[in-house]
Amino acid sequence: MAATLMRSISFPDAGFGENDQDPNSALQELDRGLKSSNVGEQCEAISRFPCLFEKYPFPILINSAMLKLAEVFRQETAGSNFVRVCVCEVLETSSRHLDKLINVDEFLRRITTVMHSNDP
Repeated sequence: MAATLMRSISFPDAGFGENDQDPNSALQELDRGLKSSNVGEQCEAISRFPCLFEKYPFPILINSAMLKLAEVFRQETAGSNFVRVCVCEVLETSSRHLDKLINVDEFLRRITTVMHSNDP
C-alpha cells in the first residue's frame, strides 16, 4: 500500500507530460504560475524550472527563463523573501546552465536592484 501511495505522489517529469513536446508551451505554462497572485503557485512554478532546463537545454529558452526568474526576484509585489529564496535555490541547482545565459548584464541588473534595497 505504501508503494502505491508513493507512486501517486511522485512527480517524475515535474508536471511536463509526454504530450508537452514544445519547450515554448512548457515555458508559457510556468510563466502563468509565476504571474499568479498565490505564493504557493509561484513557488511551485519556480521549482519546476530546473526540470525545464534539463529537458530543453536550449540557450534561448534558458536565457528567457532566467530573465523571468530574475524579474520575479526583483518584483516588490511578488517579492516575498520566500519566493526570492526559491529563485536562489533554482539558480544554485541550475548553475551548470548559467553559461548559456546570453543577457548577463540584464540578468544582473534585475538581481542587483534587490541587493541594494536594504532588505536583508
